[in-house]
Amino acid sequence: MIGLSKARELCTAAELRFIESCRARALAKDTEAQLKEKIALARELRDKWWDAFTRQRRQAKQEQGFPASRGSMRSQQKSELFAEVLAQVEARLKKVAAPAQTKETAAALKRAVKETAKKPKRLAVHAENIVGQHSSRQQGADAATKRDRIKTAGLDTRIRAHVSARGRRSQARRDSKKQ
Repeated sequence: MIGLSKARELCTAAELRFIESCRARALAKDTEAQLKEKIALARELRDKWWDAFTRQRRQAKQEQGFPASRGSMRSQQKSELFAEVLAQVEARLKKVAAPAQTKETAAALKRAVKETAKKPKRLAVHAENIVGQHSSRQQGADAATKRDRIKTAGLDTRIRAHVSARGRRSQARRDSKKQ
């Protein structure tokens, strides 16, 4: 963690004002939109100083043959400083945005419960309409037809069909090997 005194040594006046506006007390007063703006600026500054650090390190390595120079170390420290600021602001945004998301999630959950509660009622009403269309005499005839269909195509018949088909397949494999 880079302290405020070290930040004073490293940063310009504008950067220092930004860092001070990102301290915990100042962030407590900010809205979600302001926090998002600060996140964007902190990312921009972090990336700027990280790019400067890598560029300076590359240049020093080409010129002198060793990677570290005093200027590149300052750029690295500034990059780390703005990375810390970014983390603080993002953490604050999560705290501010979490209650709103919780309310939205609760509302969505409430809607989903209402919708699922409605669906069975609709299905029950639809089933009653279908059942209501047939007279009791037709229902008895339908039940008898269904019983006859189960007898001819019932479980026992299906098993026998499966067994006989298996026998036909195995015979076909034996016949194909003979040729």
